[in-house]
Amino acid sequence: MLVNLFRKNYINQYLFILLISIPLWIGSFINPQPMEEYVSFSYLYNLFYILLSPFPLFSTILAYIMVLLQGFFFNQILNRHNLVSNTTLLPMFLYVLFSSSVSIQNLNPILFFTLFILIAINRLMDCTNTPDVQNKIFSAAILVSVASLFCIQSIYFLLLLPITLIIFKIYYWREWTTILFGFAFPQIILILYAFFTDKLEMLLYSLKSYITSISFTVDVTNKVALITNIFILLVFTVSFFVYLISSTDSIVAYRKKTAIISWTFIIGIVLALYTYVMPLPIQIFAIPFSFFISRYILKFRYKAIFIDIIFLLLVCALFINVYLV
Repeated sequence: MLVNLFRKNYINQYLFILLISIPLWIGSFINPQPMEEYVSFSYLYNLFYILLSPFPLFSTILAYIMVLLQGFFFNQILNRHNLVSNTTLLPMFLYVLFSSSVSIQNLNPILFFTLFILIAINRLMDCTNTPDVQNKIFSAAILVSVASLFCIQSIYFLLLLPITLIIFKIYYWREWTTILFGFAFPQIILILYAFFTDKLEMLLYSLKSYITSISFTVDVTNKVALITNIFILLVFTVSFFVYLISSTDSIVAYRKKTAIISWTFIIGIVLALYTYVMPLPIQIFAIPFSFFISRYILKFRYKAIFIDIIFLLLVCALFINVYLV
């Protein structure tokens, strides 16, 4: 059984992930696509663009390594917080597939933004039963703020911090004000740098340009992408519905931590509407999709052939998103 591969032997799972992911990226290795050009209000990303854009092959290989490492780190987060079995790498596998769209197979703002959001989520999950909640919230706010300097749309993930405080029933004013101080810290450094280098006016202009360019649209012109994404969304919906039914039997800490992942999907819906920045917004949902779908697949003990077929169709849909979209 294909799914059984992800219930045992780590070595075989790593080999399978490489076996599937390398063909997804081989086209970009052979003919590297250029990095995404200067992005408005993405100052830290633009620094990487200046340094690495002359070396497209190197930046493509680096992007592939970052995707693998993010998938591994995501899997470790789930293991550390007892959200999936310690013997499976299925969340990593799905995360790598969701993050391997041909439209982002090079260094890009989304790749950096997801890295910092993953670290922030790990910090937020640590807020349960810990005496230093304020430090965890402060560091998470800084991480989201830094992520916004790579991809401005990630600023919406700042909503995840007060939501986490509500989930964990933390209502002390210090923790809530810490969110503002943590987020403001990197932004103040940016403003001071712009001020002392006479770039403050340029900074304000780029912010104004970004705000005026916001448009909430959904791209439905690509029928193949629409069909595959609807199928992926359908699998996720079933997985999430099964989670809601079975979550009542889970311990409180498990439900609270999975609620944080659930909210990344809700916030991601807003980000997915920015089609001019993200031609394939499914990468934004890599975190919730990978967790809930892998949870559903691994817990499905009946009619193994059926779940293997669903799993195979899901992998095919993700391949189609790479090669035909």
